[in-house]
Amino acid sequence: MKTIAQRLEFGKSRRRAVSRNAQSELHAKHRKFDPIQVLLSSNAGRRDNLLPIKYFRMSHSPFAFFRGAVSIMAADLARLPQSGLHAQLCGDAHVQNMGSFASPAGNLIFDFNDFDETIRGPWEWDVKRMATSIILAGREAGQKRAVCRAAAEIFAGAYCVSMEEFSREPILQVARHFIQREESNGTIQAVMAESKRVKPLALLKKYTFVDGRGQRQYRHLPPIFWRVTGSEARKVLSSLKLYRERLAPERRYLFDLFRPMDVGFKVVGVGSVGLRDYVVLLEGNGPKDPLFIQIKQEVKSAYAAYIFR
Repeated sequence: MKTIAQRLEFGKSRRRAVSRNAQSELHAKHRKFDPIQVLLSSNAGRRDNLLPIKYFRMSHSPFAFFRGAVSIMAADLARLPQSGLHAQLCGDAHVQNMGSFASPAGNLIFDFNDFDETIRGPWEWDVKRMATSIILAGREAGQKRAVCRAAAEIFAGAYCVSMEEFSREPILQVARHFIQREESNGTIQAVMAESKRVKPLALLKKYTFVDGRGQRQYRHLPPIFWRVTGSEARKVLSSLKLYRERLAPERRYLFDLFRPMDVGFKVVGVGSVGLRDYVVLLEGNGPKDPLFIQIKQEVKSAYAAYIFR
């Protein structure tokens, strides 16, 4: 482990590999790949019958296309110079993949909530994708070009300040850093307030009903949500055993207090459309104590082909 001064000096030395100004260069004319072919290749392993939904959602706006085309941006980023400093990436860092949710301790926090593309890679890739998403989301919201640019610059500046602060803090303090209640940030407050309103019982009412035998089961709401039965449902439920084995002992005890009731399939997001995404309904202390567990198909990160080549 290097000292703080050594790490700062090493970081500055990487500017000789790629300057800060060079980080903004794209050189689109130098592309040697077909973006559409890259997009089509990324669909390997997905359910073909759901891909039309993905393309329809992508067609709504440039930002929607961006959300569903991480593979194209990965191909672009991989051909550009980078500093050689690696971190664990979200991989699909954009504003719609951030939100509030409960931490393992039960606190409501604000952070990334989608790690389909997570992989260890150049830190620049997450930062550039997030900054681009701010620009595109701003345009979709009707903001002027200057406002979108300013927002992206504020993000980049905040990132730099945070990294410098983290570099000087105790390691455990950084590891336990959570965005919880930012009183001065109205946007984060609004997101957290919305999360508080999304209660499990509301989801239970929206997606399930009690059949004639008194059994709770999922509604049939195609093409976005439907009930899964038979061997497919049994395979999904069997995967819970492996999930349970990987829980900490105290969480395993809590998990054992719930019993599975039904299995559903949900079409989510834009980039995730086509992946198998199951939702298992479990019941704890009676019918008004539901627990929803998402089981989502994992495929190779869009960046894997460029990092492990």
